[in-house]
Amino acid sequence: MSRALYIGPIDGRTSNGMTQHQETLLKTMAGEFSRLDVLSLFASPRDAQAWLEERGIRACAMRGPFARIARANALAWQASGTLLACKLQIADSFPFYVKTPLLRMGSYDRIFCYYAWGVLLLGLDRFGDKVTVNLGDVMADRHRRIGLRKWISLRAADEARVVRAPIRNAAISQFDADEFHRLYGVRLPVIPSVPPQHAELIALAAGPRPRTAGFFAGSGNDINLTTLRILAEPRFLAALRDAGIEFVVGGAICRDAPEDIRAALANGGARLIGRVPTLTDFYSAVGAMVAPVGPSSGLKMKSVETLLAGRSLITTRWGTDAVFDGFAGQVFVLEWPPDPHAMAQTVIAALEDTTSNRSASARSYVDRSLAAFIRSLRG
Repeated sequence: MSRALYIGPIDGRTSNGMTQHQETLLKTMAGEFSRLDVLSLFASPRDAQAWLEERGIRACAMRGPFARIARANALAWQASGTLLACKLQIADSFPFYVKTPLLRMGSYDRIFCYYAWGVLLLGLDRFGDKVTVNLGDVMADRHRRIGLRKWISLRAADEARVVRAPIRNAAISQFDADEFHRLYGVRLPVIPSVPPQHAELIALAAGPRPRTAGFFAGSGNDINLTTLRILAEPRFLAALRDAGIEFVVGGAICRDAPEDIRAALANGGARLIGRVPTLTDFYSAVGAMVAPVGPSSGLKMKSVETLLAGRSLITTRWGTDAVFDGFAGQVFVLEWPPDPHAMAQTVIAALEDTTSNRSASARSYVDRSLAAFIRSLRG
């Protein structure tokens, strides 16, 4: 195939699951098309181009009046629609007042849109199966049921319009695909997330795993801090210490966490290492990742990274949403809210598994996920 357009909220200031997932998708598309243009709906064209070049992605950020207007419209909609309207509890009454129809479509063989709201802002449903959409964590009904009103990004009516449009939609997990079928009666393919460092992580899966448990988070958002507070529970840390298991916390959350959480972790014998040079440095130092996340949505990239690195994952059902089957023996699912003693016993049991090489499962996951994405582009 020759030319493609990628549309998404490029944000070079963060390294969260959304940003990492987009990096993998863009690198894959750059290898499939002779020319790849990028319409950034968050970062400016200049910043988006710098982000692409830093990651060695062969693509060109769109410039000019249309790119500026489309970005301004997207930023205004995100600020008022996904934040203000949700905080005021009027998300279900907030429509798309202003649209920026995408023009000059004849030159593109394929258009890929990251998140469903771009379809409505840009009128992409006019172009039929030339368009592939990663629906992301829209799911208005699901967000309402688990109490995440502030993150509903679409009205249920708009969500239904996108899901039922004559375009190529894809869900980020089987859970989401099942929800779309329950809500709207449509069967959608699944394109699971793959971190850009997948090759380095898979290399770790072939080696030994230390008798150490850990937690990693790049920021101190509400979900991460709630999780860290659970892990700072004295009974959990004492049980690990008695079993001779060290607990390590990495990432910027070590800086962002309140003093009482940091003190509880330190008093319980946990080691806070802060930022690390690379993710593989952290995963090489732990044998299991403990992530008892509560009701939430979106990409759980840390769950995927953990499994690709051959490490055991101790989490809740919300921590496994974006994970394919195929990791038997690596995933341990806790009840919510987790009991500290039961959580510690699960960690101890997970670290007793001496399976020497888990790279085959990791490699299969990556191959299947990228193949699913390429199929969605080729049709």
